[in-house]
Amino acid sequence: YQHKNHVLDQKFIIRIHGASVGEVISALSVIQQLNCHHNDIFFVLTSSSLASAEYLHGRLPANCVHVFAPIDTPQIVKHFYKHYKPNLEIIIDSEIWPNALNHNKKNAIPVIGLNTRLSEKSMKFWGYLSKFLKSTLSAYHAFYVQNQRTADFLSAYYNGYILVAENLKWIISPPPYHQHEYEQLEKNLCQKFVVSLYSTHEAEEINIITKCLEYGFFQNDHHVMIIAPRHIVRSDTLFEQIKKIIPSNFISRRSANEPITEATKIYFADTMGDVALIAKLSDVLFMGNSLSVKGGGHNPIEPASIGTGIITGDKLQNFTEIYDIFRSENSCIFSESTDDLIRKIIILKNNSYLLSQITEKSYNLCQKYRESALLPISQISQFIHHLKS
Repeated sequence: YQHKNHVLDQKFIIRIHGASVGEVISALSVIQQLNCHHNDIFFVLTSSSLASAEYLHGRLPANCVHVFAPIDTPQIVKHFYKHYKPNLEIIIDSEIWPNALNHNKKNAIPVIGLNTRLSEKSMKFWGYLSKFLKSTLSAYHAFYVQNQRTADFLSAYYNGYILVAENLKWIISPPPYHQHEYEQLEKNLCQKFVVSLYSTHEAEEINIITKCLEYGFFQNDHHVMIIAPRHIVRSDTLFEQIKKIIPSNFISRRSANEPITEATKIYFADTMGDVALIAKLSDVLFMGNSLSVKGGGHNPIEPASIGTGIITGDKLQNFTEIYDIFRSENSCIFSESTDDLIRKIIILKNNSYLLSQITEKSYNLCQKYRESALLPISQISQFIHHLKS
């Protein structure tokens, strides 16, 4: 393992683990919050996927290193902890690692389960090993779980502290944008009505553009569409597909540093990490992968927290709980088809009061749930103070 000497010199070490990209994004937010309360902590952030390591490149704070998580065998676990000797572990994961937990239990290293959520399949599996599960879970100091179902299951095998808490996704801050660039783009847009297609998947963009043409969206000189596909690897192919529908002189491509002009109908934002900038520029933002073939949706919290009106399709199975909250608070517009999507965008464009209400409600919703989601971080911070004293 790298960074051995550097890490071992630190006063207080926390290992924080997340399986893949989604979990390490949450982990970075947790680290950011804990850094606000402690200036003598060093983090060893572990994950299990190559994609997560690639995402973390250039994003780690100075008091954090990333390494891949040890395979959960006694020998490898022992080797890992010989180099990294955490005072505390925070596990942002839905898996249970018996050998690592057994090591922590023997060495009195407290473990906190954060954002824990067990699938029905996982609960069924561990239910067959109840005695072993009770022994394994006794390594935990506390659990902060995503739902009551997980809490009920764990409480049958664990006698410690369990709190049903808000999803950590509520505390994730969008990556920053350059204010000067935003001001220039905003100036170039000349107060036009901006619809963004964000984190879209294959077929969604072309289907929506085609329907927009049918409804006369692009015939209005005061309309502009921003397209930001989820996977940048699709950019060249998608750009060629769009040019077959919209002439290239009406398209400005961000990766080529092409500016928005008076003629621009589509601003093709084929670059990474621009959610805050795009949301800030948008009047209405469509969350992609909600009208694609398989669907599943994407997390609306980041753009909603910037203050933009969110609209989505109805294939949202990957983010059911979050979208249920948005639905219950009337903080998002839901559409059942591409036709329905375009009709509702036009309604929002023509009803500024309705659009402002949706935008305000979604922003306030994000602030409210962010405060609730910070409660576990506050309690963990207090526990760290206790461990250091």
